[in-house]
Amino acid sequence: MFIDARATVDSSTQPPQNSEALSWSTPIAYEPDLPDRLVLAHRELTVTLELLAEAAGLSVASAVADAARSCVQQMHALHRLEAMRLYPLIARRQDLDVAGMSAFTRARLEAAGMGRRVLRVLESALEPGAEGALGAADVRFAMVLLQRYVQDKEARLYPLYRAVGEPRST
Repeated sequence: MFIDARATVDSSTQPPQNSEALSWSTPIAYEPDLPDRLVLAHRELTVTLELLAEAAGLSVASAVADAARSCVQQMHALHRLEAMRLYPLIARRQDLDVAGMSAFTRARLEAAGMGRRVLRVLESALEPGAEGALGAADVRFAMVLLQRYVQDKEARLYPLYRAVGEPRST
C-alpha cells in the first residue's frame, strides 16, 4: 500500500491542471506556479466572502445561504488541492529533517485549525432551520480569520513548497 503511494509520488508524469481530475492515485510532481494559483484562489474566495457580507448586510437569507455555500465549496476545493498537491511534496522534502518535518506539521495543523474556524462560521449559515441566518459581524469575523489563514499559509507553508523546486543543499 505505501509502496504504491511512494511510486505515485515519485512519478515524473505531468500533473493535470484541473483539480477535479485529481485522485489519490494521480501522479504528483512539483508545479512552480501552484502557490501562485492557490493565492489567486484565496483571493477569489475573499471576493465571494465580500459578496456574502453584502448579502448579510441586506439580510437576504437565500443570497446569504448561496454565498456561504459557495465559500464552503471553494474552501473545500482549496483544501483538497493542497492535500493532494502541496503537502505531499513538502513532506517528502522534509523526510530527512526531523525538526523541519515537525515545524511543517505544526504549521499545517495550525493552518487547518484556522481554516476550520472559517468553515464553522460559514457552515452556520447553512444549518437546517437557520439557513441564511448570518450576521454582518459573523461575516467580518470570517473575513479576519480568512485573512490570517491566508497570510499564515503564504508566510509558512508556500515557501516550504517553493523550496521543493530548489536543489537540496548537502
